[in-house]
Amino acid sequence: MAQCRELCESPARELSQSCLDPFEDAYRGSCSRDGRFKQYFYFDQAAGACKMFWFGNCRGTSQNIYPTLESCQWTCERRRDERIAAYCTDKFDEKYKDSCEGGQWRERAFFD
Repeated sequence: MAQCRELCESPARELSQSCLDPFEDAYRGSCSRDGRFKQYFYFDQAAGACKMFWFGNCRGTSQNIYPTLESCQWTCERRRDERIAAYCTDKFDEKYKDSCEGGQWRERAFFD
């Protein structure tokens, strides 16, 4: 049973503090000398997803700002089940509940 849990269950993952920081609209302002904006990303807690915004090089105090979608997703969107092996989610075969081995019952575990 312990081996099954170790292989198929992963602990709940807590979000990084930067994901929990509220996004600051100040980042959207135009503060660059050339007036150019760059694509940046922040984690929207209500949507549970990373969203793009145009970064104008203005500074703020929130750490909820990421230069790439991948860095935002890696930090804030990773799912609890991403580490679960495929065989852990297979449908349980009921035939394994039948008696076998000369009527000797052994404890078995499965993940559902």
